[in-house]
Amino acid sequence: MAYNMLIVDDSRTVREIMKKILRLTGIEIGMIYEAANGQDGLRCVKTEWIDLVLADINMPVMNGVEMVRKMSEDGLVSTVPVIIVSTEGSTTRIEDLKSKGVRAYIRKPFTPEEIRDVINDVLISVHSVTNPKTIQKDLAILAGAICEVLSKYAMMFGEFGDKKTVFNEKKYFQSHMVYRGMRSSGICINADKEFCRNLASNVLGIENDDIKDENAKDALNELLNVTCGQYLTRKFGETPVFDLAMPAFSEIDSQQFTKNMQKSDSIHIKVDDLDLVAFFKE
Repeated sequence: MAYNMLIVDDSRTVREIMKKILRLTGIEIGMIYEAANGQDGLRCVKTEWIDLVLADINMPVMNGVEMVRKMSEDGLVSTVPVIIVSTEGSTTRIEDLKSKGVRAYIRKPFTPEEIRDVINDVLISVHSVTNPKTIQKDLAILAGAICEVLSKYAMMFGEFGDKKTVFNEKKYFQSHMVYRGMRSSGICINADKEFCRNLASNVLGIENDDIKDENAKDALNELLNVTCGQYLTRKFGETPVFDLAMPAFSEIDSQQFTKNMQKSDSIHIKVDDLDLVAFFKE
């Protein structure tokens, strides 16, 4: 996963040094954005996808303290982690900043090793795949994308189902797609074969009895393809560009379907009493 960084410092020299150090840390870096004061930094964090902010305290127009305060009061950006990089030596001020959500403090002058170690610790704690808040937020976005695609694409309407055990020998289809860009991951959809047949019937406008397995397979792959696009737009906006791999299709049994459905990081949707499960998978 490549992380997008924002450096907020009124010194262009410091920003250039920070950029060079970030490239040498071994951390996978995406975009590095710059701002010369807190006001520009705040504007950037609201308009771009930022994973981590590295900010000075003493700057013109808006200082780092005010920027952190405004970020903490804005629900859209309050979870973006901030590391203060400053000559500030006041323990009281540093503790006050941490109480407002600042994750760490690095004192100037710093070494590349210090930057690397602190950033690694913060990114691991915030962007870990086991972070419940991150998982639930992304799953909610994914669920919304799936339901929107179903309603617009095939006039099918889903609702959340209970994560129960599936006791049957029905066939289930799986489609998996990987995306690469400012974020790299993948989305996997498992579905009852009968659901896939119904989906194909609705999309193609032909009777269910005339639907072949190949039609059902193509319908699930297309559902995933469109859902992935919707999810990325909902999460990252219209601007970022992602490369989408071709969907990879396979058949799974009821045991594997149940296992995937009961995962804490999956969503279960029922459509006309048929089951669909979705989750993230690299």
